[in-house]
Amino acid sequence: MTASTNRAPAATGALEATATLLALLLGAVGVVAVRDSLVQAGVLTGTTWTGTVLEGLDGLGPQTWAVPAGAAVVVAGLVLLVVALRPRPRAGLALARAEGVFLRRRDVGRLAARSARDVAGVTAARARHRRSALRLTVVVDPGQPREPVETAVRSAVEERLRVLASPPRLRISTRAGGSR
Repeated sequence: MTASTNRAPAATGALEATATLLALLLGAVGVVAVRDSLVQAGVLTGTTWTGTVLEGLDGLGPQTWAVPAGAAVVVAGLVLLVVALRPRPRAGLALARAEGVFLRRRDVGRLAARSARDVAGVTAARARHRRSALRLTVVVDPGQPREPVETAVRSAVEERLRVLASPPRLRISTRAGGSR
C-alpha cells in the first residue's frame, strides 16, 4: 500500500461555496451572451444587453469611485487566492487496526452517543466532535446518582473509541432529567 492511500479524506472547505458562486456568475454571463446572440440573429427582438452597457460606458472619463472599487476587486482576488490555496480540513479519523480506513467526525460522535445511551441510567445522549475534542452531553435518569453513571459512560465511550488511531479528548457533562 502506498503512502497516498493512507491519507485522511479531506473536506471541501470554503472552496466549494466560492466555486458555486463563481459558477453562478459565469452561468449568468452565458445567459446574457446567448440572449444577445439570438437578438443579433434576429430570432428575438430588442437590443443587445452588452451593446447597451458598452454604449453607456463609452466616453466616460476618470471617476473617483474607480480607485476604491479597484482596490476592493484586488482584495477580493487575494481572498479567493488564499481560499483556493488553503489546505482542506481532514474529514476523517484513522482506525487503529485497519490501514487506510477512516471514520467521519460525525460518525465518531454517533458512535460515542450510542455507547453512552447503552449505559444503565442514561436516558439520552448527544455528542459533538470538534477538532481533537469530543463533547458528550448525557441526560441521567432522575433516580440515578450522576457521578457513577458519568464514570460508567466515560469507561464505555473510551472503550468504544479505542478503535481510533488517536482517540479524541472526551468531555462529558451530565444533567438530571427524563427522556426527551
